[in-house]
Amino acid sequence: MGQAEAEQELTPLRHNQIGQTISGWLKLIPCIYNNLYKRKCCSILRDRHEAKARHAWAEGRWDVRLMEAVCKGIRDYYFWPRWSLFLPQDDCYVLLELWRLQIADGLELVGLILDIEREFSCSLPGEMIERFPRMTLGEWIAQMQPLIQPEAAR
Repeated sequence: MGQAEAEQELTPLRHNQIGQTISGWLKLIPCIYNNLYKRKCCSILRDRHEAKARHAWAEGRWDVRLMEAVCKGIRDYYFWPRWSLFLPQDDCYVLLELWRLQIADGLELVGLILDIEREFSCSLPGEMIERFPRMTLGEWIAQMQPLIQPEAAR
């Protein structure tokens, strides 16, 4: 890794920044808008290095097992590429694909929540789930941590 790469910050996935890169009239054509948005996100993810992403997570006090389970669930349910490295600063609005223009709601979030609750023997309150779109991934995991059973976190 060169000096310039070492000094470069990782770009978080932020809806307000990504959405501005796509022309407004394209929102009238959901399949094109969704494709361009996802491609822009994948472009940002491709520029991330594993060591830097791990360092970003190490700066906080997140439970590693919970963080890894949530990130894996997001990758699996929302079909993010296997090599995707998420950051605590990434918007849940982007990661949970709430930006997608679609006719009906998907059940991805329900499946993700059920998997987390089952794996960690917890119950996520409805008001927490309602706040997901306004949270970052790190904030979401930090709010889940006190709810997980100590033995499930090991």
